[in-house]
Amino acid sequence: MWSTLEQRPPALPWCQEIPTLLPFDSSHADVRKLNFYVATGFSQLPNVDWPFDYINIIDDIRKLFISLYAAQLSGTMESQLEEFVGCRNFIQHRLVSLPAAPTTIDPFWISGNESVSGFISDLEITRISLLILSTFAIFPVPPNSTLRRLLNRQLLVVLNRGFEHEHWYISEPHLALLLWSAMLGAVNASSIQERARFTGFVASAAKRLGIDRGGWDVVHAVLIRFLWWDDALEEPAKSVWEDVGSY
Repeated sequence: MWSTLEQRPPALPWCQEIPTLLPFDSSHADVRKLNFYVATGFSQLPNVDWPFDYINIIDDIRKLFISLYAAQLSGTMESQLEEFVGCRNFIQHRLVSLPAAPTTIDPFWISGNESVSGFISDLEITRISLLILSTFAIFPVPPNSTLRRLLNRQLLVVLNRGFEHEHWYISEPHLALLLWSAMLGAVNASSIQERARFTGFVASAAKRLGIDRGGWDVVHAVLIRFLWWDDALEEPAKSVWEDVGSY
């Protein structure tokens, strides 16, 4: 808990038995659809060789979200609650243990290498976005908390950097990553000014993708290709998307 709030790695490694999720019920069409689409956006990013830790965390969050949704539909949430909490804790422990990507490579070398610089931006955008997602759907934190404000400040920095890499962020998968991340930032915003900055990023990415005049279903189809939890995020994200029309 304190590691999450203070944004520092846990003092101890994971010492408990590694939890596993039971296979989810895929008889419902919506569950099958989620299983087909969720998190595919990460694997579609060109020139990104994801570190092993990221792959595992992204896949475990994907499985947790689909399993939670399947349990809601089948009415088995209560009987699986202990299983879900154990998986949630294990995911969060590894998520806050991820290092900030730029600290691992000399910034001087990064500045002269567009592909390396873009790759590092992808990692940081993903890491911080997953931490914001966690405050809504994995390890909920009160709105307008210090942690949420800190994460949004960090995300603004890396998104600014991301939109500067115009040669890197021209492909549809990369623009979709920026859209997903900026939407999380807008939903998480603690002030009108901050929300406006993130909404501007959403509008810019949507325009480049050619979906800025589309309805909610169009942008939702992009968001669920990464990691998304409608119960916590859909209503505030719809409000952000309505504001995109004014940009």
